[in-house]
Amino acid sequence: MNQRLLFGKWLLRRGGNFYPVCFDEEGTRTILPACPDDATLRLKGASDQEIEREIAAGFEQGKYRPSSRPGIAYMLSPATYMLEGGKLTRTLPHTMFYAPYLILTNDDIAGLPGMTAFVDRPGPHGMIIVLAGQKEREALVAESQALVDQVERAIGLE
Repeated sequence: MNQRLLFGKWLLRRGGNFYPVCFDEEGTRTILPACPDDATLRLKGASDQEIEREIAAGFEQGKYRPSSRPGIAYMLSPATYMLEGGKLTRTLPHTMFYAPYLILTNDDIAGLPGMTAFVDRPGPHGMIIVLAGQKEREALVAESQALVDQVERAIGLE
């Protein structure tokens, strides 16, 4: 069996967040295409709500497509930052499984964002996010501490 798995690595910025993410072939084909449009709208000053409406319209018009099969993306870098309550914070390394139009909610799976597996972005780009285990997180941070320190100095997070 000659099967290969392709991953595309990207550094994305979205709503003040910035993070390295690796999409498999399916995610590169279906999820990634909305990212440049999201960034362009942000540069033009669009609000989060306006951007969400534009991306939703893109799905309705067929410009973007949900994943057509199971897939995976990972954000295992400890140099991953998200805005929470107006403050930039480091997020925990995690893996994302594509779950477009998932009917389950966090209540259904006892999901707690940042603490357990949880549902993120219900809809065409929906995902189930699973955090890396404590030992794995500690190893990832230890392996990348110099990079984390450099990034956090550059963004004023120290």
